[in-house]
Amino acid sequence: PHVYLAILKHEDLAVKNECDLFCDLVGYLKAHGDVAKDLQDEMVRQIRFVHFTMEQMHEMVFGNPVIPPDLIIEALAAKVEKFESKSDVRLRFNPRLRERKRYGLTFEYSPKQGGVGTSGNGVIAWIATSGGTTEWENPTVRKRMKVTVSSSEKGEPHQLLNTEETELWTKDVPSSWFCIDFGEGRRVLPTYYTLRHGGNYRGDSLRHWDLQGSSDGSNWVLLSRHSNDTALNSPFAVHSWPIVIPRQEQGSTYQFFRVLQTGHNSSNHNFLMLSGCEIYGELFEH
Repeated sequence: PHVYLAILKHEDLAVKNECDLFCDLVGYLKAHGDVAKDLQDEMVRQIRFVHFTMEQMHEMVFGNPVIPPDLIIEALAAKVEKFESKSDVRLRFNPRLRERKRYGLTFEYSPKQGGVGTSGNGVIAWIATSGGTTEWENPTVRKRMKVTVSSSEKGEPHQLLNTEETELWTKDVPSSWFCIDFGEGRRVLPTYYTLRHGGNYRGDSLRHWDLQGSSDGSNWVLLSRHSNDTALNSPFAVHSWPIVIPRQEQGSTYQFFRVLQTGHNSSNHNFLMLSGCEIYGELFEH
């Protein structure tokens, strides 16, 4: 039991959600009925009940003799404070209340679901649907993600994450780029990515570009290089590519991804035309 308690206390313990951790603890205590009462109480005090949903609180917490009443009061008070202030800043600075790291969620690329928007099944789709629990909503709307662009000729940057086909491109400037920020607290270990052409015509399609990753938005790592790649060759064409991480970067995760155009497009212009993107791999949230 002392080893189990040490695991519960470890600051790097990553969980899918706090409720699952509590269920595991309950199962452990049932299987080990000889755990001393004071040790059992200390184990329960490692559970961060503030991160239970109210449904989970009613189902598993309220009236549970294993859980000290002060933990329930603490959790409810923190929930009320978070709701009223519309912020979780204070929770983040309290080790007893802050959200734990989560282990990575894996999103495997499949040709059958290799599109963008509602046709995709990657990290962006997961965020846009709140983990598959809601209808698709552009993740920039609630500032869950952010899109920036080197310049804008047609459309708005956030439309890169629209599910519908939208005409979107930069000005006719060399080295144009689109950048996706997955948000503070999210990192992605990429394995595949998908792009959609940003024009309702075949011309000005992407041919020469780099996919880059960054943890800070300033220092960039080359993830995939394309030269005279003709995969995007029709109106709103969609294509996916594997990402082969350089050996020295294997295991690295990134908050930012950037498509940097490195040469003329198919019409010998510098317009960078994109209207959709999806990233596959492993998502880490904390």
